[in-house]
Amino acid sequence: MPLYLLSEERFFLSLTYFGLMINLFNLLPIRPLDGGRITAALSPWLWGIGLLLMLISIFTIAPNPLMILILLFGLSDFYKWWKGENRHYFEISRHKRILFAFGYLGLIFVLVLSLSNIHSQLG
Repeated sequence: MPLYLLSEERFFLSLTYFGLMINLFNLLPIRPLDGGRITAALSPWLWGIGLLLMLISIFTIAPNPLMILILLFGLSDFYKWWKGENRHYFEISRHKRILFAFGYLGLIFVLVLSLSNIHSQLG
């Protein structure tokens, strides 16, 4: 965004938009993405939501091989959690869960707000 403010070239604004979209995608609640790691601290059940969103995206948007690979890794981790492997990994205090939730949702809010702002500037 600073390059756009200095040069007013729409190319830099488009790059900012792309970067924000990548960050938002990375926050999907699917392991191995960062969103999956954060939601593991909140509740691994959120992985199910992320897996469902990814599955819908694959069938409605485009069957992207990278998305399919992420889905397979996510299904593997969800299955391991379901079977009870590494249960101690998910045991954190309620206070920390609340902090993680506010940070996670706050970051998503800022990214969506920024995307909306840039989208309106791009027309």
